[in-house]
Amino acid sequence: MHFMANGQQLPTGFYQVDDSYEGTLVRELDNKTDFYVVPTPILTLGDIEAVQPQPDAFGGGFNLVFELNDTGTEKFKNFTQENHPIEGALLLNGKLISKAMIAMPIPNGMFNLSGFDLRKASAVSNSIQKQMGKVPLFEKDGFSVFTDRALGNDRTIYDAKAEHEAFIKKEAVPGSDCPPEFSAEYRPLSLVGSSYSYEFSSVSASACGHAGVLAGVKTVAVHSGEEVSILKYFTEQAVVSAFKKDAWVVQRAKESHLNVNTITSFADVLEFFGPEHGIVFSPSGFCIVAYGNKMAKVRFVGSEYLGWNHHGHLQLGFELQIRPEVQSEFEALDNFFLGRFRNTLKN
Repeated sequence: MHFMANGQQLPTGFYQVDDSYEGTLVRELDNKTDFYVVPTPILTLGDIEAVQPQPDAFGGGFNLVFELNDTGTEKFKNFTQENHPIEGALLLNGKLISKAMIAMPIPNGMFNLSGFDLRKASAVSNSIQKQMGKVPLFEKDGFSVFTDRALGNDRTIYDAKAEHEAFIKKEAVPGSDCPPEFSAEYRPLSLVGSSYSYEFSSVSASACGHAGVLAGVKTVAVHSGEEVSILKYFTEQAVVSAFKKDAWVVQRAKESHLNVNTITSFADVLEFFGPEHGIVFSPSGFCIVAYGNKMAKVRFVGSEYLGWNHHGHLQLGFELQIRPEVQSEFEALDNFFLGRFRNTLKN
């Protein structure tokens, strides 16, 4: 499906077509035609303010109208002043969507790409906007999930941009040559009724400090943001039994000289390994993989210390009987389960 450059797919953006055949090989969307581009993008998603389809005034087709932000406008103006005429290419997920000649400088941050029908123009526009976080990946009754944030009834569940700004403001040291660094990613995992599970990870470093990585999974109520325990959907006895029988738990307990038979409650599950073993589980650290016949496949995900201030996911897989009183939540038609959206867990 995708062509690789040094092992990686070229990110969505505008590129210069390389007529010397020495750039990066890419392929058109129909997989029939190969061509080359200069691998450094002219414009990235971060340079785009808006994109939308618009009827072509001179024909029956549609154009994609791009509006650049201030940074993109200045970047595109300088590039087109210094490099014209050239042929540019719009790549989406590593595939060619459209090519166009840039015959003169473009100073105002506005341009069109032509040659689309309505269906393709809308699909490309929506895909770009989703990657930009402009339109939601998922919506339901006032609950919206974007690539960088989630909102429930206008209540922020998480917001990567806001967290970045808050961290930089808090950790900045005036006059320091070492600015703080922070980036966060959030990925939707599952939605059952009103309980939303998501994956989070962040990389941060205080001014002149060492970088650290955090990762985890959390389930929250979509309209309040409050954490939801796995015990809402499955009995304590079922969760405790599955944890004690898990092959990884049994092996790790043996290596750590721990006795799984001492586990008699969910509180014991959470405390069994604990920080001293570099493993932390929380009641809300779960998501749903699949559902059927009153049973659910579940990921119970903890955080494991990997060394050097880095943490990663520790995933356990359970198959549990659903509590009868919440059975109807699993039957909602607009639910989604692990694997519908990109994530780093084992589906």
